[in-house]
Amino acid sequence: MLKRVFGRKLSRSRPAREALFASIMRSMILTGKITTTRAKAKAVQSDLEKLVTLAKKGDLVAKRRILASLDNAREALTVMLTRVVPSFPNKTSGYTRLISLPTRRGDNAKMVRMEWTEKMIEIEKAKDGLEFIPTGFRLVDRHLDGGFMRKELVVLGAPTGLGKSNVAAQIFLNVVQKVPDFIL
Repeated sequence: MLKRVFGRKLSRSRPAREALFASIMRSMILTGKITTTRAKAKAVQSDLEKLVTLAKKGDLVAKRRILASLDNAREALTVMLTRVVPSFPNKTSGYTRLISLPTRRGDNAKMVRMEWTEKMIEIEKAKDGLEFIPTGFRLVDRHLDGGFMRKELVVLGAPTGLGKSNVAAQIFLNVVQKVPDFIL
């Protein structure tokens, strides 16, 4: 009788398996989709979903646990907090999906494409080169020559990755970028 058996070994030692899972999760977070074998994808899918749920908390303990799971990949943590988590505001689970692909030619292994169920928020660049994610919209008055005024729609954003301290990503600064050809 097998008791307390958990997870998949994938014919690897524990350190190699942990490194493989961290690498797959890091690639998935950074690129948005990966192609791998069905066994590896199913083994890492639950861990990845738990990381997204943990990232939704957003506190310091959650960030440290995510960093530990991703082998201290700060870039992946930043992408997780600024692009992945805002893409799932109303979901509590089911963040990833597996799409079957043809088998691999060399060893006939079942292949899948793992991707996010929702489209990730794209990071845009403002005119000064500062990266930000859109967080809202606001109408502003623009003063023109001759005493005229017009309303313009501007995009408000949160900056990402300003220096080593990620405090700026937590404080939503009003980075204004004009939306072209949309004047009220």
